[in-house]
Parts: sequence; structure tokens; C-alpha cells
Amino acid sequence: MLQIRLFGKPQVICDGTDITPELGNKGCALLCILFLRGGDYYAREKLAAYLWPDSAASAAKYNLRYTLWKIKKSTDIGEGGRSLIKLDREYCCIDRAYDYICDLQTIDEIDPETRSADELKRACDAFGGELLEGYYFNHCEDLNELILSQRIYYEKRKNRLLMKAAEHGNCSAAFTLGQLYLSGTTMLRDPAAAVRWLERAAEGGNQHAQYRLGKLLLQGEDVPKDADGAVHWLTASAEQGNQYAQYALGKLDLLGEEVPEDREAARQWLQRAAEQGNQYAQYFVEHMDRRDLFPVAQSVAQLIHHLAGIFREQSQPPRPRGLRLTVDKKLWRKIREKKIAMGHKPDDHEEPTITM
Repeated sequence: MLQIRLFGKPQVICDGTDITPELGNKGCALLCILFLRGGDYYAREKLAAYLWPDSAASAAKYNLRYTLWKIKKSTDIGEGGRSLIKLDREYCCIDRAYDYICDLQTIDEIDPETRSADELKRACDAFGGELLEGYYFNHCEDLNELILSQRIYYEKRKNRLLMKAAEHGNCSAAFTLGQLYLSGTTMLRDPAAAVRWLERAAEGGNQHAQYRLGKLLLQGEDVPKDADGAVHWLTASAEQGNQYAQYALGKLDLLGEEVPEDREAARQWLQRAAEQGNQYAQYFVEHMDRRDLFPVAQSVAQLIHHLAGIFREQSQPPRPRGLRLTVDKKLWRKIREKKIAMGHKPDDHEEPTITM
């Protein structure tokens, strides 16, 4: 069985052996071009021009023959057997009857209008990254333009598949859509749309969406602040075992932020988070009886919030008259000292980014 991955870092595995190094970058790019063509024949002359535009015609044809030979040598299944690539003197193409799995073909064959939510989500999961991630070929402008245009096309296709899967009730797809609308990376940033999809995923029981929605409502930056709603969703996520929601609830109960102080509830949530390896929760569990901990923790939270505001201002377009904002070194040092006093690592974060 041949497994071909063209999204993310390209990889070709034949019967359990990774043959990607043998094919090289040009070999993987050649496979990608042929799979983009489907089962149709591609002129060898055009392939040579794509891959070796600066070489003489004879040298480009030789390079193409050699690359095709390496692919055939690595994927042929014995004397008289089939080969991944069918070719003649003028043309070549992918042999669809060959025993292989290719993520690009899997994605192409999914019809968003007729497949189920789970099938659509599985197609979305086939995207391991962008097409030929990290690939750029010097002096191959046409090839680079082809790759770039296909990256844009498949990013839009992925978003369409996600939308359909979410509309069909797939909570994981709805959560991913919410994240995309928040980040504004491959979709226009739209916090209102993000909240709608996160709510749909949260109501469906997705613990990551419940946690993310709870944090949004607690912070009150992209959406109106709603402490009660935040506690509701954080609790729902924490009860499913989400250690970050457990830690957040523990801090709220311990410090009396947005909710009445409840040391017993705080101890329970922080202990559950600590049992899952959360170092920050473990610190609070070990120092809950230290009253001097609370002013320090609250001061750090206030300073970090203030610093976040400075960063947001710095990310805005340049202000008129050349005004620039800088972060005071004394402020950095003060934050670092207080984080260390709480047991935090000086350059660490309290929670990792959740990706799906």
C-alpha cells in the first residue's frame, strides 16, 4: 500500500517505508502536479518546463526522465505489476487503478452537498497543513504560482467543508469555525460569528468550545462580558475533565474574581487540574493557606491585563506625528518578579493554544 501526503510536510510511504528522501522535493512536486491533474495525462514537455525552467530543453527532459524513473523504481509492485505512473514518450499520468491513498484525491472526491457531517469532517482532517507546506523552488516562477494558487483554492475548499460539516451538526467542525472567525487567518475576523459557532459546539458538548466560550465571556473583549455565562460554560468544560477550565474556575473561586470567594470549591477544582499535571494549579494547591498569595496574584493579573492593552495599541497602525508606545523595562521586571513569586516560570504561559 502506498500512502501519499501532500498537505502539510509531504510524505510518501510505501509498504511502511518512508521513500520521501529518495524522491526529493522535485519528485514530490511532480506527484502533486499529476494528482492535481486527476487521472488525465500531462504533457512531459510542460512538466519539464515547470520543474526545470532554467535548464536547456534536453537537460530538463533528462531530469524529468530521471525523476519519473525514481518514482517508478520506488513504487513498482514487481515484474508485470502496476506502477503508480502511466507514461509514454509524450505524456504521463497517475494510474487510478494502483493501490494507493492520497490526501489530495480524498479531499477532491468529497462532495460537500451530498456527504454526511462525519464524512465532511474526516475530509477536513485530511488537511494536514497547506499544500506542499514549506516548499518554494528557486527560479521556478510558474511552479510557485501554481502551488500558491492551489493553496488558496484548497484553503477555501477546507472552509467550505467545515461550514457544511458544522451546519450538519458536527461539533468539532463548529468549534474549528469559531476559532477561524476569531483568529481572522483564513476567514475575515468576525467575533459575532465566532461566538455563534462556539455556542453551537458548546451546546453540543464540545469541551474545548465550552472552555473557549467561557474565556471569551469572562474577558469581555471581543464580546460583551458575561460572568454568569462564563462560569456556566467553564463549569461545563471542567466537569468533562478540561484541566484549563478547572484551573480557571479554581482561580475565580480562590481569588473571588467575578464570583464570591469559595475556598473549598477552589481547592476541589485546582486539585483536579493539578492531578492532570497543571503546574500552576499545583502551586495554588500547595499555597492556598498563604494569605499573602492573593494580593500578589491579583497584582499580576492586573499588570498582565495592562500589558495586554499596551500590546494591542502597539499592533494598531502607526499613529500620526510619529508617536510610538514602548513597554517600560521596569514594568517587565516587575511582572517577572511577581510571576516568580507565584511559582510561575518567567517566560511561560498558563495554558497552551488548543488546536483541532
